[in-house]
Parts: sequence; structure tokens; C-alpha cells
Amino acid sequence: MSNLITLRQRRHEQKKQAQALLDQAEAEGRDLTPPESAQYTELIATLKRTEVEIAAAEAQMNMERAAPAIDDVNAVAAFEARTPGARPPLSHSKIGKSGGRRYAEMFPGTLSARGFASFDEFLKTVHSGLNDPRLQASATGMGGNAPSDGGFFIPEQFAAAMLDVSLESEIVRPRAMIYPMASQTRKIAGFDSLDNSAGAPFGGLSIQWSNEGDTGVNKNAKTRLIQLTAQKGMIFAFVTNELLQDGISFDEMLGGAVIKAIGWGLDYAFLQGDGAGKPKGVLTDPALIVVAKESGQATGTLLYENIVKMFARLHPSCLANSVWVANSTTIPQLLKMQSIVKNVAGTENVGGSAVPVVTQINGAFTLLTRPIIFTEKLPALSAQGDVLFADFSQYAIGMRKEVSLERSIYAGWQTDESGYRAIMRVDGQGRWNKAFTPKNGDTLSWCVTLAAR
Repeated sequence: MSNLITLRQRRHEQKKQAQALLDQAEAEGRDLTPPESAQYTELIATLKRTEVEIAAAEAQMNMERAAPAIDDVNAVAAFEARTPGARPPLSHSKIGKSGGRRYAEMFPGTLSARGFASFDEFLKTVHSGLNDPRLQASATGMGGNAPSDGGFFIPEQFAAAMLDVSLESEIVRPRAMIYPMASQTRKIAGFDSLDNSAGAPFGGLSIQWSNEGDTGVNKNAKTRLIQLTAQKGMIFAFVTNELLQDGISFDEMLGGAVIKAIGWGLDYAFLQGDGAGKPKGVLTDPALIVVAKESGQATGTLLYENIVKMFARLHPSCLANSVWVANSTTIPQLLKMQSIVKNVAGTENVGGSAVPVVTQINGAFTLLTRPIIFTEKLPALSAQGDVLFADFSQYAIGMRKEVSLERSIYAGWQTDESGYRAIMRVDGQGRWNKAFTPKNGDTLSWCVTLAAR
């Protein structure tokens, strides 16, 4: 499913190349030359193979969408045992009352196309500006069916494809707790007490040991409500009317761009959002632990000591689901990073060897045995937050079902362009209200980063 957009883009390029050969010959008033004819024949044959691949990818996507969610914890454990460090299957629903990660799991029921044969047909119908009875059920305005009335909800089948394709390339959403939202807000429960200094880690609850006849002491669990409020996220794009008149696929042109924007924008908000009209990202989370740099550490450096101290501050219960996320500018420092392993003979150290800290198997990198993901969505090397160690299952995301599309011809009137605005509503925040204070040792959290150097 993740390569469907790539295949469609490839098909578009192949059609474009074949048409260019015909156009050139027509402009020069001649037939195709033998070399051009051979090239055209090869392009058509390649195009047919691409069409077969697209049909297979679409069939696979439909099968995955129809597959039931995996709720068996043992099945997930078996998967993780077979594939160490891999992310859980995207169809797996976390324990609790969150939904699955795919659209059909979050919003079960028939995924309607509302009479449209394809997403491309829906987009072109909206672009035409003409009344169409199929748009009536999609109108976001007060019963209107023209773009001036406010726009249209994208049919669920096409919205599902956009969100699910985007999911494959995201960092946070595939690993987080997802809560479908039927209204503007949704409340979820969480413990308020994260202080185990007195030996009562779970909302003030603890085991009480007593002899026969002793009286137990009632304890009230300290809980709190976490409120997710759907925040409006907008994506703006301009499309030239000339391209559409020339027969370019609207789905490939606008749909592909929107999918990429969704993935990038959601990830950035979940990682760095400040919570003001947008999700509260991990780097602004109240439970975030910021590990101080080493004494005298130079700017532009990342040390083995930094990584080890970050690892030590992640709550032990979060290690199984943890991943490293780092800005790509940290790669030179990480790949040069080594730990010293000393050989011991009796009580005397005899020599030592340097061992790389980052390992790579089949293109997947690990750091201290945990997966590491490189991205541009975190601050660059030396800024606070350039490296993050987190268990994203402790991050809650709320999503509304509707994704709407609005069109305006006025902004691009002088350039013969149409402006589009896609709107989705989502929120996100961590489930801890502060770092955890253990019975013994330093504070711990589900998310740890490094201070500026």
C-alpha cells in the first residue's frame, strides 16, 4: 500500500513520455522515426506492466483495510519476538479503549465512496464548480452543494486511503494510542500520582501487609481526566487549471501532495507542537526529562555519555516499546560513537577494544539495542531535542472522522490557478502529567531528550 502513490506517479511519467513522442512528431508533421517507434512501443509495454502493479497494490490495500484488528497480545508478542526492534503491526489495537491506527479500525462501518468511481473523479467534480447530486451528501455548508457553501467532506473511502498511506511514513502515529473522536472533545482517564517515593506508584495504591485481625487502611486512587480537543489542521495547495485541462491526473497531482503534507505535518506537531491551537508535542510535554550536557562538552558534539544517561532516565516499563528519534545532522556523531569494552584477567584490566554504539542490520539502525529513526522533524545537532528517546505508546492522539476539501478560484485568478484547502481535526498529548519519582534513584519518564550543547 505504501508504494501505491509511487506507482501512480510512475504511470503518470510513462504516459507523459509516450505523449511527448507523439506530440513532437505531430508538431513536425511526420510519423514516428524507427527509433522513436521502438521507444514508444517499449513505453506502452512498461505502462501496461505498471498498470498491473497498481491493480495488485490496490487489491492488497483493500484486503488490508478489510482485515480484522489484531487484539491478541500473545500474537503481538510473537511478532515482536520474530522481528526484534520492529514496530508493531499497524492494525494492532493497543490495550484499552483506544481504536486501531487505520481509518477503518478507528471508524468501523462501510467506507462509502458516495457514488464516485475514484478519488480523481471526486476531485475533478469539486474542481468543476458545477452542481452534482453526489456532492450533496458531502457538503460541509448549510445543505449547499457548491464550493461557495463551505466545501465538501472527502468520502470516507478516499479519506481512509489518504490517512492510511500517510501512516506508513510517520513516526509517532503508528506507535501512539489512537482515540477516535465523535465530538469536539474526548476525555480519557489517567493516574494523577507519579510519585513512588512513599512506595505507592499507581495513583496512591500499594500493597498493605497485615497480620490476622489487623485492619486495612482505605486508599483513594488519585486519577485525572485527560481532555483531547480537536484542533483544526489545514493544508493549502494551488493547482493550475491548464494541467487539468491537459488531462493530468488530479489524484496524483493534488492527492499525493496532500498525503505527504498530512504525514509531515502531523509528525511535526506530535513532536514539537506547543499545544496552542495545535497538539502538544513530545518536546514540550510536562513529563519530558532533559538530560544535561557533560561538563565542558563542545558545541556540535554528541557523546556516548549523553546517550547512556538518556537511556538510564527512561522508565523501565517503557523500554520494550521505546525508539530513538534523531535529527539527520546527528548521524556523523552517532556513527563515530564507540564504547570501550575491557578484557578482564582476574582483577587486572588487560587492554580493551572499541565497539560501535550504532549497529545496522538490513538497513535498520539500532542504538543500545533499540531502533533509531532519523528525521528532519527534530531540531538540528546541538539544539535541545536533537535526540529523543521515547515510548510513543504513552502518547494519546484523538482524531475526528471527517476530512474536508474546499476550493477557491479567487486567490489564483490572475495566474489561472485554483486554490484548495484540506482540513482535518486532530489533537495529541502525553498521558503523564509529570516525570515519575521512583522509590530510589533519579526521576524517570516515557520521553527523554538531551539539553543544548
